[in-house]
Amino acid sequence: MLTLSSHVYSHAPQEHIPPENPWNLPYAEIEKLVQFSEALNLQDEITPVQAWQNLKSHIKSEFLHDAVLRELKRDLARLVICYGFGAVLNVTQFWDSVKRVVGSRNLRHGTELHQ
Repeated sequence: MLTLSSHVYSHAPQEHIPPENPWNLPYAEIEKLVQFSEALNLQDEITPVQAWQNLKSHIKSEFLHDAVLRELKRDLARLVICYGFGAVLNVTQFWDSVKRVVGSRNLRHGTELHQ
């Protein structure tokens, strides 16, 4: 079975890239991952790309700077579970982490946290 991430890796550069030099995935490919993820019909879990979409949709952009993203990355990395078909996070733990790192006051007006 292919993982959702195999689609991403098909766009990766062939040569070794050091961690300090990230590569970019075209936006259209990220949207495909979102569509694939939504088709999984996960109940209390979300995929990493769905987590990213939630961050972009629900957090005011001025609060998504490097320091916040690094802290979220450290916090959320501990929550990732891999079942073999790809990675997922528990949605309640995801939002608890977001609230802890970003704070509820920094969410977009009218945002309801879906837990």
